[in-house]
Amino acid sequence: MRKKSRPEQQCDKRAFPRSLKNRQLSSLRALVCAASAAALSACTVSIPVEVTATQGALPASSVIELASFPIDESLRGQFGSALEAAFASHNVRLSSDGAVIAEFAVAERSATSGTADPTASTEENIVWSSEPRESHWWDQCEARRLRGTLVLLNRVDGSLLYRGTAEAIDCDFGADHLNAMAQALVQDSQAR
Repeated sequence: MRKKSRPEQQCDKRAFPRSLKNRQLSSLRALVCAASAAALSACTVSIPVEVTATQGALPASSVIELASFPIDESLRGQFGSALEAAFASHNVRLSSDGAVIAEFAVAERSATSGTADPTASTEENIVWSSEPRESHWWDQCEARRLRGTLVLLNRVDGSLLYRGTAEAIDCDFGADHLNAMAQALVQDSQAR
């Protein structure tokens, strides 16, 4: 007894859609993989300098006495030099007997740690002045946070004229970050 064979044409009709479907799935998988790889390669921890809190303003035509800082490669020394240059670039005169005293602080720490406002926080509710950043498996490094604060005080009565805080997140920090932070804070102090 002879087996019935399927006509060749019938097999092709069934195989063609399956083959086409496999090719479409393969193409779709390749497209998804390529898009995922491109997206992940673009994932960095870099967040540029941003002024995050501000109060008050520098009065026009003020002469400033910038707090002393070491002339060295320390973080405070570099930020002090950056502030000095930022004030000069914004036509703010610096003098040892200025009517406005400029004090500043700068710190670098892990971006996964935050800073809470102790006066506004309770046991049930933390109010962050610098919110912790979650680390992710796709991060290319251990994220660091650079935070700078500029405070301008009236020399005569000690009243607060301006207080600004700026932050940036990146893998590492250099002079370009400190310069950008100083420029942002000095510009913000004059923006009001």
